[in-house]
Amino acid sequence: IALRDGLADIVMLYLLGVVVMAMRFGYAPSVLASVLSVAAFDYFFTAPYFSFAVNEHFVLTMIIMLLVALVISNLTEGIRRSEAAVRDSEREAQTERLRNALLSSVSHDLRTPLAVITGSVTALLGGDQTLPKERRREYLKTISSEANHLNRLVRNLLDMTSLEAGAMRARKEWLALEE
Repeated sequence: IALRDGLADIVMLYLLGVVVMAMRFGYAPSVLASVLSVAAFDYFFTAPYFSFAVNEHFVLTMIIMLLVALVISNLTEGIRRSEAAVRDSEREAQTERLRNALLSSVSHDLRTPLAVITGSVTALLGGDQTLPKERRREYLKTISSEANHLNRLVRNLLDMTSLEAGAMRARKEWLALEE
């Protein structure tokens, strides 16, 4: 069925409107736009004009117009869902990378004081009474300092976990750069 001069362009304009609705507002509004486009085409551009009586010459045109509009709406919604899935997977991958980096950093920060404490205690226990008193005192200071450092790290780690869980609010205060 051949459309009169200019009617094909009008049909394309209506389809463009459906595409814009599908891209901006999603599936349901674009389906509504599809139905309204077919109704408007019938009302304004097919005889009898200004009525919803369907001219048998345009039945196939209106069915095809509605189907094309619905397919466009469906495809656009599929693209929208695919983009959302890609964004979600990228967000999950970024979160996993950050979690791994944090775990690696925390692991290193916890192992260092433990290694120093273990080394100092081993030196104290392994060194018989010949170890000078000043050296013993130095080892004990190191153990105390590293135990305090380890305690701060664990407390900060537990505070971070509580913050993420929403159990406590962040306090803004100055801290040493290493912390």
